[in-house]
Amino acid sequence: MSTKNLLKFGPIAALVFWLGVSACALSLPDYQSVHQTVSEIGEVGSAMRAPFTATLLTTAFSLMLFALGLKRVASERGHSSAGALFVAAMGLSAAGAGVFAYPHPLHNVFGMSELIGFQAPAFLAFTWRKDAQRSIVQFSWIMYGLVTLADIANLSVLSPHGFSGLTSDPFMESYSERFSLLGSSGAVASES
Repeated sequence: MSTKNLLKFGPIAALVFWLGVSACALSLPDYQSVHQTVSEIGEVGSAMRAPFTATLLTTAFSLMLFALGLKRVASERGHSSAGALFVAAMGLSAAGAGVFAYPHPLHNVFGMSELIGFQAPAFLAFTWRKDAQRSIVQFSWIMYGLVTLADIANLSVLSPHGFSGLTSDPFMESYSERFSLLGSSGAVASES
């Protein structure tokens, strides 16, 4: 598959994740996004377990293909492939969270490990900082800033004074993943 086609899987992964999680949440009449986590959509015993798992596995597969394309571009331009490795880590995390449905103990291990993948835009921006196409670096830094803000809001649920209503919303929880994917893919795909 061509590098250009592989790079299309970054935005595809973000779209699949967002649409899949949203559709699953809307299909559960008793699901309340303000009071429940996204993981509860696909938990053991949920009517949406299979579609939720399929969403996460499709997202993971798309991320792996995108990471391969990003690695190729990095090699062609003489840059580090660290950003691609972090995208692949996000794919592995998504697959694990999908296979090990909540409340399986490994679900939270894989879910929290997504924080590693969220660093992809920063690593791409830092290791590509001397790239002739500065827009890739600038866009990745902006997306990393948005990832960081979304992570702070998302993880604030761990604090007794956090924004628990905001952090449980599936759209809020998917912001980090989408920003991270777009930060690593948008400018690269459009300028390669």
